[in-house]
Amino acid sequence: MFVRLLHLLLFLSPLYLFTISAASAQTSNVRVYTARDGLADDYITAIAFEPNGSAWVGASKGVTHISDDGWVSYTRAHGLGDSFITSIAVAPDGKIWFGTQSGGVSVLDPISKTITTYNLNNSEIPSNFVTALAVDPANRMWVGTLNHGIARYDGATGRWTQFEFPEREITALALDGENAPWVGTPNGVFHFDGTNWFQDKNVGDAEVKRIDAFGGEWYLTAKDGRYILQNDEWVANDGADEITKALNAANVQDSQVTAFGKDEQQRYWLGTPRGIFMVHHGNAPNPPTPYPVVLVHGWTVAGDDTLETSEFRFLKSYADRDGIPLYYARGVSPENTLYQNAAVIRDEIARVKKETGAEKVNLIGFSMGGMNTRAYLETSLYANDVHRAIILGTPQAGVDIWKPILFQQILQKPNEPSAIELTPEYAQQVVNQTRAPNPDVAYDLLIGDARQQAGLDFLNDMPASDALISVRSALALDAPNVRQHVNADLHDWNPEPLPLDLTSYLYPRETWERYLRNALRNNDNAPIGSEILSSPDERGVGDEKWTGNHTPVITEKIRAGETVTRTVLVDENKSARFIAYYPNGRVKVSLVAPDGTNFEPQDLPREQDGVLSLSTDIASFSGYVVKDAQPGEWQMILSRTDGGGGTIDASTYAELDSPLKLNAFARFPTLQIGATNIITGVVTISSGEAEREVTMTARIALPATNVGEPYTFSELELLDDGKHNDGAANDGFFANEFSPARGGWYPVMVQARGSNFARESEFLFAAHPGGAEIIDVEPRPPIEPNTQAHVESVNVKVERAGDYLLSVKTNYADQTSFARVFSFSLTPGAVALSVAIDSDFYAAGEPRSFEYRLLDARWAALPLSTYLVPMDSHTP
Repeated sequence: MFVRLLHLLLFLSPLYLFTISAASAQTSNVRVYTARDGLADDYITAIAFEPNGSAWVGASKGVTHISDDGWVSYTRAHGLGDSFITSIAVAPDGKIWFGTQSGGVSVLDPISKTITTYNLNNSEIPSNFVTALAVDPANRMWVGTLNHGIARYDGATGRWTQFEFPEREITALALDGENAPWVGTPNGVFHFDGTNWFQDKNVGDAEVKRIDAFGGEWYLTAKDGRYILQNDEWVANDGADEITKALNAANVQDSQVTAFGKDEQQRYWLGTPRGIFMVHHGNAPNPPTPYPVVLVHGWTVAGDDTLETSEFRFLKSYADRDGIPLYYARGVSPENTLYQNAAVIRDEIARVKKETGAEKVNLIGFSMGGMNTRAYLETSLYANDVHRAIILGTPQAGVDIWKPILFQQILQKPNEPSAIELTPEYAQQVVNQTRAPNPDVAYDLLIGDARQQAGLDFLNDMPASDALISVRSALALDAPNVRQHVNADLHDWNPEPLPLDLTSYLYPRETWERYLRNALRNNDNAPIGSEILSSPDERGVGDEKWTGNHTPVITEKIRAGETVTRTVLVDENKSARFIAYYPNGRVKVSLVAPDGTNFEPQDLPREQDGVLSLSTDIASFSGYVVKDAQPGEWQMILSRTDGGGGTIDASTYAELDSPLKLNAFARFPTLQIGATNIITGVVTISSGEAEREVTMTARIALPATNVGEPYTFSELELLDDGKHNDGAANDGFFANEFSPARGGWYPVMVQARGSNFARESEFLFAAHPGGAEIIDVEPRPPIEPNTQAHVESVNVKVERAGDYLLSVKTNYADQTSFARVFSFSLTPGAVALSVAIDSDFYAAGEPRSFEYRLLDARWAALPLSTYLVPMDSHTP
């Protein structure tokens, strides 16, 4: 019989019902705890206590530590051999041992925060199916198994001893007052005298269920009744033992109890398949009441913009089971700017607080949702109503790995400022220049290095990433209250259930158990996943910088049922990743090498290459990875398979690990309308020398007169003539001048072609229409500690009425900073802006400088004016 299967069958039986009368509950002080209170599961399997009085409660889906510091659960996601806990033992050295259903024995060291597992693969344990544990004063662990009798582990020597024992199946283990083991089986109980095993005659062949010890007494529960240990013999009880009294007080039948315990406060813990029934004297533990959680979705809006149809729908099922209230921020849209979405989040938090009566909420932002979460926390919209922010897979420094795809989104979705807000240029020039982490909120950043997962070899040639967002970008936010975490998760894929051996932030449940549940259950603000040491090792992860080195992106329309062929020129390389991107459709992608070798998705992976075909929240794409791809012309054959009407845009290119690299940039990242910018490109080889035999052009996307309308394009030839600030003629630097005629963000795609290679590189620059400028900032009044201060008279000259953002940033000598963004609607004329600044601006010590930035808020915010006030020249 598999471990505790009988209990589960009884649990499903109509006869297996728990009832507690009102009178009994009032007189007996009975309280029931379930997974919604913080237990790992309702089906309780084991109970043990530490000398300090804290309790360990094992269940079919993990184990929970109940203490004054909180309720913390551990599962296989934390490193246990199996989440189904069958037994628990607290060793004299403070370590906690867990027997598991099929994963051997796991031991938690609470000091080092590590979990070690002993199983058939790494030790001499006789079986992975452990049913019972008992530890002696010498820290020797007695281990009962389902099918291989009993063994003992000596931690001092690291050796296992297998005992000759009359029975194969062990159901219970306990050490008596002389530390001699009693071993329960389906056919009686046996005692060990140091040499031989003796069967107790009073219990006989009765099936033993449990052996419980507390208060210096030992109780054996068998199928035919209960026994008490007296003079090394088990004597049938008279019906007045403590366990029976506790059962009667709770109105729970003996057959319904799966685990039993009594703590130092004389409280009885009755484990059942429906939770813990506690008989107490008015001092039952109170589980922490979790804050409501507000979820902020990724870039696109899934389904009908509800929690049930969002990418969080799996988390909802986990949270419902665990009693953590989840709410969804409705109305967050890619057609809004970050600041507009911040206002939506503010209103949604207010709604949740009103519905729940909670003082604060926790925020979980996924992908682009993390940027919107930050926009709320770091602007004047913030209403002091967030306890902690957990940010999953968010590009704090912009999307770098899939930048070519992101630029296609910018061009194809001109009505979505969020596409621009995801670029590295926007992150550098706007987001991280105008805002800094809110010091009153704990930030937890979680990013996956998915290269660690089996079957994802296509990621090996890329920097650490979750297959969409690089670790480097996700961890680019730094402040004393920002905690950084790296695991192996993939970014969300649509989300569809992933193969069982792959994990993501949102599905399956490993990330919820390892990082989110305990952090959201307890309000102690400990970092996510802090129960055990971070895994995998984070040292050095995220140091790799992604520069991008790809062939020109070809974008053309494909009609329903149509097949098209694209040519990709590949030069000498270590590997090539062929990418096809086709939003709003489904496409089969085949690949043909220069020598005619054909690659089909169903043929892969082969020894020399791999394939990926997944859908993300940014794009639908297919990709081939080819090691040492043959130089020459490759054919990418795209066959549309979705059967939809109309046309879709399909883009193709190849990322190359090649010594030839194109670097393209604008001389001025921001300039005024009509001013002259210089677009420059250079192709370098491995030695850093510039390649001269090149033709180079820049395709510049011109923003429309009316915000949100489609881009138009301008082609600009780049010349190596030394006349456009590109250095000397024929030095390999190609450049030309460009003067923007309208305000907005200008996407630029520079292409370089040689005799046997082709490259493309993308970047953005901003042209602002003027309209307002900071003239000066008058001295601030004296600042009293712990009170609000005011930056008086930020004097602005306004030429065009409109909405503007003002960022006020404090810089400190130790490189830390604090910033907040304020919104204003201004009319033409001289305006003095008075901005309320709280004492947090001075929390890090004496400021080194104050920095004021004015931005045009009409679209993805455009930088207009910067004013720096050094403290030595402007003392309050």
